[in-house]
Amino acid sequence: MTPEEIFSRLGFNSLESEVYIALLKNGPQTAYKIGKLLGKPTANVYKAVDVLSAQGAIEVMETDVKICKAIPIQSVVKQMEQAYRTKTEMAVNVLGNLYEEKSEEGIFKLKTIESVLQRATEMFQRTESIIAIDAFPNLLELISPEINRMSERGVQVYLQAYSSINLDARVSKVIPSVSEEVIDYWDAEQLNIVADGKEMLLSLFSKDLSKLIQATYSNNLYISCCMHAGIMSEHKVHRFSNAQTMDEIESIRKGQKFFLNSKVPGLETLFSQYKIPGSNDI
Repeated sequence: MTPEEIFSRLGFNSLESEVYIALLKNGPQTAYKIGKLLGKPTANVYKAVDVLSAQGAIEVMETDVKICKAIPIQSVVKQMEQAYRTKTEMAVNVLGNLYEEKSEEGIFKLKTIESVLQRATEMFQRTESIIAIDAFPNLLELISPEINRMSERGVQVYLQAYSSINLDARVSKVIPSVSEEVIDYWDAEQLNIVADGKEMLLSLFSKDLSKLIQATYSNNLYISCCMHAGIMSEHKVHRFSNAQTMDEIESIRKGQKFFLNSKVPGLETLFSQYKIPGSNDI
């Protein structure tokens, strides 16, 4: 990728990028001289200079003739970051009050890596009591700080991992006995989450996390409760498989969490909506 292409990714068009790079390489120049260097019409170069100046990428020295000087890229980026922060803060302050949380259930496709990781973070922050997670090593490394924070504030965290990782001691972590074979065989990374039986996220990335293959989020109670049951059951199967003694197996059996002996907010909401009128609470 050329310097001009890299600079254009900051939001500048091709000519603006060429003008900026030309000034970096050749030092201060008049717009006329830049046009000659680039072989571009002077009028078009003047327009590019105006945009670059307005964005803080160049300075124009007012002498007998206007001399253009490129601002170092470090300064340009810092200006842009500050300007973007100002815009985003204003957007949150003004538009945040216009947003009304909707309760409609649905199934949604997420299209970018950033949107998936942001949605996962929001789910972690919303979790009240219990969360089930199935995460491959690279993704688990990314979310491990959030896992620890949830555990520290009392959330029951049930994690299926595929490699060793240091986490809060209260996290119920299981590593399948076939984890090495899974990692060697599976040319991708998965992150699956069910929070409080209320919402779920299923996502699949390339192995180096450079590409999102697919991701689905849902706040549908029935689907989320079913996914919660599935991941929790798989978690328990692997705990049984890794058990070394009958006493350990019996301890796992007695501690088994079913919907009927544990508080899962999503399921409680589901029961309240669909139980038969007059029937006893479970």
